[in-house]
Amino acid sequence: MKTIKMKWTGLVIACFLPAFGMAQQYFTLSGKIGKLNAPAKIYLTYYDQKANTAVKHTISLKNGAFYFKGVTVKQPLSLELVLSHDGSSKAELMNRSWKIDETLDHMDKLNIYVENGSNVLNSKDSLGKAVIAPSKIELERRAFNTFVKLQKDKMTGLNNEWIKLSKTRSAGVYVDDTKFLNTLNALFNAEAEYAKQCVLFSEKNPSKFYAGIALRQVFVGADRFGRMEDEKLYRDMGMIKIAYNKLGEGVKKTGSAQTVKYYLEEIERKKINIKAANFVQNTADGKPVSLNDFKGKYVFVDFWASWCGPCRGENPNVLRAYNRYKSAGLEVLGVSFDDKKEAWIKAVEEDGMPWTQISALNGFENEAAKIYNIQGIPSSLLINPEGEIIAYDLRGENLEKKLAEIFKM
Repeated sequence: MKTIKMKWTGLVIACFLPAFGMAQQYFTLSGKIGKLNAPAKIYLTYYDQKANTAVKHTISLKNGAFYFKGVTVKQPLSLELVLSHDGSSKAELMNRSWKIDETLDHMDKLNIYVENGSNVLNSKDSLGKAVIAPSKIELERRAFNTFVKLQKDKMTGLNNEWIKLSKTRSAGVYVDDTKFLNTLNALFNAEAEYAKQCVLFSEKNPSKFYAGIALRQVFVGADRFGRMEDEKLYRDMGMIKIAYNKLGEGVKKTGSAQTVKYYLEEIERKKINIKAANFVQNTADGKPVSLNDFKGKYVFVDFWASWCGPCRGENPNVLRAYNRYKSAGLEVLGVSFDDKKEAWIKAVEEDGMPWTQISALNGFENEAAKIYNIQGIPSSLLINPEGEIIAYDLRGENLEKKLAEIFKM
């Protein structure tokens, strides 16, 4: 009987082995952040590509501990975690951060990739200082960060120095022009070194998930607006293409690699040093203005609208650049995608924009939108005195960088 019982037990266990041996078919996220309790909470967001929508969840904490059961993922999934220590909404946290310096860098947040199975992180006090437990994707992240650390630290340090100098100068405090431009040029060189290192990581690890992320990082550079508007990407595009073509077929299907493909196509489409196509629209008082009227000068063509929040947020940056470089020969041409004249005029007055403003008052049916395939605003062109486009979609610090490079001041 004993022998029979043992065999039966072994058979029962064998029946369950496949279930125990199978990998967990969904991801979980758990961990501990100090000893936080309500009203503290974590706002978790990820993008569901199949549904083409952002998915949002709120996670509570008890004595610092939290747990979240997610969905089945076919490839590593990017999560954004934002910790509200006092229970404030995510919108409130974003507004606080924007008031400090136009970024979201002052939120306690963390972006991580998760896979099916257990994903764990822990911290003594904040998400920003969280330690992620080793996993396949986490080990790849650490390997990439180690590989590019020297170049990234140098690039980040120079970017912070340049931002500090730029803000000092914008506040009306004297900054030596030579020091300012030397820092800017050093930053450009550091970005080039970082780009090469990212590409090298991808080429050495073409079958790893982080190979796609490494290539995507080339388009990010040192600042929050990215480098899509930076003509120096044309210099880097050849080596990025080569590395992209070497990616494993599975890696090419990941979101990061698809983003790289999109960026490469955008750069091909947005060619520089080509003649800007002319268009004519009216000012608020009915006077026709042609883009060709600005030939012989540098002109920043700003596509915007009164109802566009990011556009209105960018207007102070454009105004600051205009005031600094107008004496050196910079012109600004505002092209509004408004369809209501009253709203357009009111926004121009409220934001104190002294440059020429024109509009067809027909929204995205604007002729310029069709000519330049503008799908969203704010959008912009920078055109040289010969009437050639030399940069696209310059915003914030990147607009300042480009103008400083042109006017040497």
